[in-house]
Amino acid sequence: YWSATTMEEQLQKTRKQIREIRSSLTFTGVTHIARNLTLRSHPSPFNLLDFKPVGIEKQISEVEKLLDMSGSDPAVAVILQGFGGVGKTTLAAAVIQNLDLVSTDFKFCRVIIDEKAPDQTTHILKLQRNIILDFEGKKYDLRDADDGRRQIQRAMENKCCFLFVDNVVETNCIKQLLPKHLMPASEMSKIRILITSRGNDLRPVLGMNKCKEYDVKTLSPEASKTLLRSTIVEDVNEAHHLFNNEARLIDAVAKACRGVPLLLSVFGNQLKFDREEFSYEAALVALEKGDPDSFAYEDHVADKLLFVYNKMNEEDQETFLDICVYYHNNLWHVVSCIVGERNLETFRRRMLLSKSKSKSDPGEEVIVHDILRLMGSKEAKETRLIHYEELEEVITDESKLRKVKGLDLRDETRLTTLKSSHLNAMQDSLRLPPALKLIYHTLPILDFDAFPNMPLQNLKSLERLYLIPKKPLILAQGLELPASLKFLYLIRCKQVPKAFGHLTALEKVNLDECDMEALPKGFTKLIKLSKLSMNGCTNLTSLSEGFGSLSSLTSLNLVGCTRLEGLPVDCGELRALESLFMRGCENLRALSDEFGRLSSLHELDLTGCINLQRLPESFGKLFLQKLQLESLVSLEKLPESIGNLPCLKDLRLISCNSLSSLPDSFVRLKTLEILHIKSCIKLNAMPKDFGQLSSLIELVVEDCPKLKELPHGIETLPALKILTLKRCKSLENLPAGFGELTSLEELTLEVLMISTLPHGFQGFTKLKKLYIYFCPKLESVVNEFENLSSLRRLLIRNCNMLEGKTMDKIMKLQHCYYLNINNSEKLVQQWKEMVQQKEEYPIIVCTSNTLSEEERQRATRIGLLGGQCIELNSSKDGCIENPSMPVFKDTTSVAVIGLHSP
Repeated sequence: YWSATTMEEQLQKTRKQIREIRSSLTFTGVTHIARNLTLRSHPSPFNLLDFKPVGIEKQISEVEKLLDMSGSDPAVAVILQGFGGVGKTTLAAAVIQNLDLVSTDFKFCRVIIDEKAPDQTTHILKLQRNIILDFEGKKYDLRDADDGRRQIQRAMENKCCFLFVDNVVETNCIKQLLPKHLMPASEMSKIRILITSRGNDLRPVLGMNKCKEYDVKTLSPEASKTLLRSTIVEDVNEAHHLFNNEARLIDAVAKACRGVPLLLSVFGNQLKFDREEFSYEAALVALEKGDPDSFAYEDHVADKLLFVYNKMNEEDQETFLDICVYYHNNLWHVVSCIVGERNLETFRRRMLLSKSKSKSDPGEEVIVHDILRLMGSKEAKETRLIHYEELEEVITDESKLRKVKGLDLRDETRLTTLKSSHLNAMQDSLRLPPALKLIYHTLPILDFDAFPNMPLQNLKSLERLYLIPKKPLILAQGLELPASLKFLYLIRCKQVPKAFGHLTALEKVNLDECDMEALPKGFTKLIKLSKLSMNGCTNLTSLSEGFGSLSSLTSLNLVGCTRLEGLPVDCGELRALESLFMRGCENLRALSDEFGRLSSLHELDLTGCINLQRLPESFGKLFLQKLQLESLVSLEKLPESIGNLPCLKDLRLISCNSLSSLPDSFVRLKTLEILHIKSCIKLNAMPKDFGQLSSLIELVVEDCPKLKELPHGIETLPALKILTLKRCKSLENLPAGFGELTSLEELTLEVLMISTLPHGFQGFTKLKKLYIYFCPKLESVVNEFENLSSLRRLLIRNCNMLEGKTMDKIMKLQHCYYLNINNSEKLVQQWKEMVQQKEEYPIIVCTSNTLSEEERQRATRIGLLGGQCIELNSSKDGCIENPSMPVFKDTTSVAVIGLHSP
């Protein structure tokens, strides 16, 4: 719904808009904006398709008529019937999107029935909870399916509800997902139900007067060809990019597929991704073997897809079976650990796999078309990724155990019963297969105390081990990890394995909140280690000798290591280190001269190192791009060599309470773009020749009470666009040549003792935003910026010395679309007089009980009056329901004036 094309652009745009008005926001206003942004930033539940369907426009129209959304019937159900692969789900999704439910009063819910779920009772309860959550907005613990039906009945009362139930196989399933009484309880409510099913016996089960059946049709020959072409080249208009033999074969493939969308999509993807390898002739032979009139049976559709499997090499066949059969409805990152992210992405494109999000499970799930699952199940019968329901059966069956690739014990509440009834009884027979690649665990039950002899070291293929318990985890003494590990997460462990030297394949290690005083033995031998995190290891006092031998380390996180005394003497050998985070290392007192040898270091955060007294002179040898020095209360000065940093772009000096000045070399930072100096309470001087900072774009100086003047040369900064001066109470004057900042686009002056703006202020020809707050001595400013042609936003608040009839000059700011001047009864009265004299002004008024009804009627846009959003003549642009502050569209021709009476 936003004009921005991507989510990143939307967020960037919103961030800028909030910055502009944040000083005016109340808590209620923030709450409403946050709620509004949350709704806008999440994918809409109505956007069920990520592609444009082909050849079903007529069917969409016919189903819409059957649903009769605007009709008077209180309850209507439509059943889309057809064999597997004919496109029932696609048609239903296209209908829902075409209905534009966002603009109606209908609440929407979609549930997908998985007839192969291991526990159908649990599955039905999960679907019932989803329906209640979507219609009621609350989560409920359901005792049983009957309780679920009662809660669904209550959740749908007095509402307009649209329920989409996909893939109904058994009549009992659909019955349990509907309220006991389908007739709405009031005249104001409606129920619309859309169902996809392969059967034709659902109508009696629903027990509705208005229950209609619709037979989904296959695509026409012409639509089939269009779908194939668009799949292959992603643009029908570029069909000339087809190879000659492809163009020749499209007609034959379309004819063989008989209009079945699933077949057409899979074959089209094969043509697209395997142009050189794919044997089109063999594919045609495989298709034509079956009886063309037998497409109404799903088994034949699956049979005709087998040629895809037969053309794969052995490795791809294995991956195909894993995805299609065993990992259905599992989380994306779990599957990618086992089959490989590259394989997963390849098969996602080729075999119609997708990721989806649901409110009950915020993780991304792998969704597989059930016909593909059916096809895969014919080729393999055993389990590779096991769940708790299958644990006892698989773990005692040698043939099944050999095929296990992953052990997934995440967030299953019933695992608590396995500790005694299953796992403890199997200690002697617990044989984890050597092919296991992943153990993913987030519960304290698998604490290894019950399995002192668990042979993890024998898992020759284990690459990722995630132990992320909700409570501190106790590992058995002597536990040995397998040498094949690449990713290791041991979070909140009371003790970590003592030996790490053999884990030479490790690339990423996370030991956050582990109870350890030093790194395990042999840790410095991990030559492939690129990322190491020890966030919150409060007992860690030192890093190992030889730490510098970690030649591949690019990121080191030591945040919250409050007892860490320093970095090892050979830290300079970490030539690949790019990011170092030491926030909250309270016991760190100094950095050695070796620190300057970190030639790849780009980002350094020393926030909260309250005892750090100095930075080494070798600091200037670094190639830092971002440096954060916050709450370094013991740091008295910066090294003179800081001016030698050749790549520094972003520097934050915040709450450095002992820092009184900046070194003269500071002005040699030719690449510096962002400089924030905040809460440096002793800072009384800044270096001369500040204008040498030729790349400086943003300068923020806040809460520096002893700073009496801005540095000499600041007015000559050629690239400066944003300047913020706040709460520098000793600052009484701005430089005489201040108006020479010709590139300035945003200026904020807050709690300053200045009385006038310097001569030449009108020279700010590029100034777009001007904010002036709490400058009690400021007498008059309006005359100074009357000709600022680029000014778009002007806020002047609590400047008590403002006098004179200025509103007429304010209204001459033709291009300013946001103006907020408060604490001035005179200005409010002046505005009222102007409204009486003119028929209309292009303005938006944000006020509180300051205008009469007659005065309000003369405004031409929207206002926030007495806490309500009111339409004052015509436009509804920017309205949101019952806001604390309005959210406006980009109305560049509109002035927004806030007139707040004292």
